[in-house]
Amino acid sequence: MDIKYPTECSDSKEVFSIWKNFRKEVIACLQKTPADEFTKSPEEGRWSISEVGEHLYITEWNIARSVPIIMSGRGNALFGGYTKEPDYRMIKATLMKPSGVKNPTSVSPLHKYSFEELLPLLNKAESKLEESINKYSKEELMKYKMEHPFFGDLHLFDFIWVMGMHENSHLAALKKRTQDY
Repeated sequence: MDIKYPTECSDSKEVFSIWKNFRKEVIACLQKTPADEFTKSPEEGRWSISEVGEHLYITEWNIARSVPIIMSGRGNALFGGYTKEPDYRMIKATLMKPSGVKNPTSVSPLHKYSFEELLPLLNKAESKLEESINKYSKEELMKYKMEHPFFGDLHLFDFIWVMGMHENSHLAALKKRTQDY
């Protein structure tokens, strides 16, 4: 699939649709995983498929809750333009390689949900994020920045795209793990 970069996307709906398409594929992978394999950790220190799904839910939910706060200028809102545009190709390439990077604890899974428990959470987070960003134009989302733990300050518009790429990186790993189901 040819993935547009933020500079090629005209509005928040378009950049969010990239994330949403990856989410559909993630759900398909989660759905085809047998229940007895869903919560099983593959090896010490690695997440079960359930935990990967929970991580994606927590990540999206946290962003969905943050957008309205940042857009109002409260919280950890950073205002202003880039001194240099992010290297989107590098970000995409980085997120497509298994990194072994330790996630911030704020997005680490805490439970081992069944698919039936996880699906409503993923749907809720997706709806909340869509509701949070679709009321803003690309230009409005480009006025505020949010700090990404690995890529530094990103405009919210770019941040949404980066998190879509994050979802895609987990999708690639899920596809590999669920290919035999």
